[in-house]
Amino acid sequence: MIKKINLMLLLAVLAACDSGHDPARDAARDPATTAAPAAAPAETPVSAPDGTLDAANWPTQDPVMARDAEMEQRIADLISRMTLEEKVGQVIQADINAVTPDEVRDYNLGSILNGGGSAPGGDNRTTPDKWLELADAFWDASTDTSDGGVGIPAIWGTDAVHGHSNILGATLFPHNIGLGMANDPELLRRIGRATALEILATGLDWTFAPTVAVARNDRWGRTYESYSEDPRIVAAYAPISSATAARPTAMTRATWPAARPSCATFTRPATHRPLPPACSRSWPRSTVSTDARCTAAGPC
Repeated sequence: MIKKINLMLLLAVLAACDSGHDPARDAARDPATTAAPAAAPAETPVSAPDGTLDAANWPTQDPVMARDAEMEQRIADLISRMTLEEKVGQVIQADINAVTPDEVRDYNLGSILNGGGSAPGGDNRTTPDKWLELADAFWDASTDTSDGGVGIPAIWGTDAVHGHSNILGATLFPHNIGLGMANDPELLRRIGRATALEILATGLDWTFAPTVAVARNDRWGRTYESYSEDPRIVAAYAPISSATAARPTAMTRATWPAARPSCATFTRPATHRPLPPACSRSWPRSTVSTDARCTAAGPC
């Protein structure tokens, strides 16, 4: 009881010490009477003496693909005939888990992707046939001109960074950090070709690769996506691993799917396990190996 009384007395003393009225302190606590800090003087922007930018300070880069005058004219014609809604739709990319082929047609979406965990029907273990079926459905929807639109084909992006890894039975390769340790640009070219063929076989158009990061801080959680911390290795790899299989010139529904590689086109060395029994009409048995039967002309 005595301890409780002493504690109560101590609290009362402390409260009394702070009970005095201080007008200056009260005014400082009142937002209405607190003056706003003076604004810092605006900095004068730095510009060239004549008020223009100096183009010599900007780097130049030649385009990888030569400009085609006929193609440029075709692009200009398409843009001139597009509505505002079509133009907006073309810069939108939706995940296949959140969009249907009908919505791609209705909103004129320009691209789709399968993000982490996305797959046809939500089934990550589905067969390549289902990927091809959905890809054709998106293609047909995007090229439908029955509403008077221009029907630009939607492109499908996927993460095939070290093989077409979202597909059950696809050929997988080491992560980029391991491939960088090989220091072998020719190996990267062969891996890029094999991956491209398997992407095309499922009807997809675009891979978010290569990753040309130059990781210098190992605490970054995705350091393994960088070929090397040496920019010379990354610079040697980037243009080679970007190579893709050849496509038909006329990308139409009638010619594009039929031009995809067939299972009979490629064979696997006996040293590699066979693909699961889901080889569709356009699923190539392609791989890359150090087997003597492989040549620089292409995958095994």
